[in-house]
Amino acid sequence: LVVRLMEEDHDEATAKEIMQQFAAYVFRIHQKGIVYRDMNGGNVMVSLNEATGRYKFELIDTNRALIHDEEALVPMEECTRDLTLMNPRMQLVEFFIGEYLRCRGIYSEAEVERIVNIQRQRQGKKHSVKKFIKRYRKRYYSWLEK
Repeated sequence: LVVRLMEEDHDEATAKEIMQQFAAYVFRIHQKGIVYRDMNGGNVMVSLNEATGRYKFELIDTNRALIHDEEALVPMEECTRDLTLMNPRMQLVEFFIGEYLRCRGIYSEAEVERIVNIQRQRQGKKHSVKKFIKRYRKRYYSWLEK
């Protein structure tokens, strides 16, 4: 069974296991010089390998991905952008960021908080833009709905 990341309701232990393995997966693609740039729960497919008990992740909608010429660890600032595009409704985002930083060997509470704050700011701007577009459509294109 393949589902979108966090599409199903999982108990907390299962959700943390998925996010821990997903953090390791994201770190591995960053090690290979790949920045996905569209990280949200709808673009990540998850399936459980019953034999190993490990999860398999597949990224879809890869047209925004950036692949560096050199196969080397992507600079943290690019990775931060990748991590902060995650959907805010996605459960355990802060846990995921902490696990990712552990994989990179640079975990600290301050760094987790810094990245989470960047994500909140981006999501706030995204919400404001969507609200503006909705008001604009209502004001200038309401005749289309008739």
